[in-house]
Amino acid sequence: MHADRVSPPFITRVLMCHPTYYTLSYEINHWMNIQNQPVLNKSIKQWYGLHHLIIRCGGYVVYLHPKADLPDMVFTANAGFPYQGKFIVSNFKHPQRKPEEKEFIEFFAENGFDIIHLDVPFEGMGDALVLGKYLVCGHGFRTHEDAHPVLAKITGLEVISLKLTDPRFYHLDTCFCPINSELAIIYQPAIESFPKGITRLIELNEEEAVHFGCNSVVLGDNIIVPEGCPKLCGKLKAEGLNVYTTPMDQFILAGGACKCLTLPF
Repeated sequence: MHADRVSPPFITRVLMCHPTYYTLSYEINHWMNIQNQPVLNKSIKQWYGLHHLIIRCGGYVVYLHPKADLPDMVFTANAGFPYQGKFIVSNFKHPQRKPEEKEFIEFFAENGFDIIHLDVPFEGMGDALVLGKYLVCGHGFRTHEDAHPVLAKITGLEVISLKLTDPRFYHLDTCFCPINSELAIIYQPAIESFPKGITRLIELNEEEAVHFGCNSVVLGDNIIVPEGCPKLCGKLKAEGLNVYTTPMDQFILAGGACKCLTLPF
């Protein structure tokens, strides 16, 4: 472990939504195929596997009540971007997910957050990730680039704007994962360019990228990685991190994995 590494504030609260109604009701990304449905019992088992690891790693899970007609609510990372008492609610690009916004607004308002709306498409922590003093933001498939300067103004963070180029990796959190201010995981081919000198990068190969290796959950010096990424896990262990793996194949069917199922706040 690097003694001089600067770790972010430890995440204590993680928002999750039980996959009671998780299914594929529509197709809005590369991964979704309504002819290839997840198995609910397996999905629930995988969700609980992640849930228990988060608690084991020191996270405190807070629950969002699922709704029968909103199968993608399970992917709470897309709810919005909570920051210092403000909640910048998502403005979903696809109409199928628009009704989720009301549920997220009610939850964060009840928890004392000031709600902020954007006029352009924005999909929360799917496309906005803190990396030290930077806010790394993706655009090209879901979030509009015009959202980025607004996020910079609200947060006071310096925005790094990245264009996403591979439809398989339609959200930033499917191809980029900050670990701390000095280290991140990246699948470079899915991003037009990442500026040099910002942070050290652990590069993912395509085989492990499609197992959603970048869609990992970081809790201090602990990281929870989807199964199927042994090379990545070896690199993370070499960095002194405590690495845990868990199966996520049922959620990859909808285009998400560990990180997509969680929202730190």
